[in-house]
Amino acid sequence: MRLKQIYSGLYFLKFPNQYELTMTMIRLQEFYESPYLKIRGKVFTLEEFMDIYAKNTGNFTYCTDWNGFNIPGEIIIDFYLTYWDDLREKEKQLWSQIDDIVLNNYSYFIAGCDNTVLAHETAHGLFYLNENYRKQILELIKTMPAGFIYRFQQALKKRGYCKKVYADEIQAYCIDNIISGCNQLDTLKVLPGEKILWKQFYKIFKKYYREKLK
Repeated sequence: MRLKQIYSGLYFLKFPNQYELTMTMIRLQEFYESPYLKIRGKVFTLEEFMDIYAKNTGNFTYCTDWNGFNIPGEIIIDFYLTYWDDLREKEKQLWSQIDDIVLNNYSYFIAGCDNTVLAHETAHGLFYLNENYRKQILELIKTMPAGFIYRFQQALKKRGYCKKVYADEIQAYCIDNIISGCNQLDTLKVLPGEKILWKQFYKIFKKYYREKLK
């Protein structure tokens, strides 16, 4: 695992492969924003989460379903305080890499096994860390057609996101869609002409990306 700072307070954890990525981040991420009420913010074992995930999706495919993660430093602290006496080895290894950062800085962490996730996950980081960026994104969402937002929310729900992150995910997926040139949310039906809406999010992101990201 390699750690790199890519923005003030924003750190990228780069793992050697998707298995190491998902099996290190799985409980942290689900503790933060799981769609399952028995999991989010609760104490749970990996086996308990695997059973719930498989029951709701038909199989435990988490290691191939997800290739990028994002989590605030304050949530990481909460997680480790909660689980300190019951940490998995991979969670201990992660803590040894980031403990000084999360304990001494206002921080946000994104994780992946290659750079293809950087735009999407950096958008999450900006949304959390930069108040001006977040305000502009939220104001933009208010101007979007109701049908577009509703279909996006339903697609996010089906994909396995909880309601509290819908606005953040909408902006991240729109930005990712523009950069990749295709729809990265396979559960979203895209109507003709809606790429123009994606571009409005990208314009905000590009401004902050050019001015701030190093």
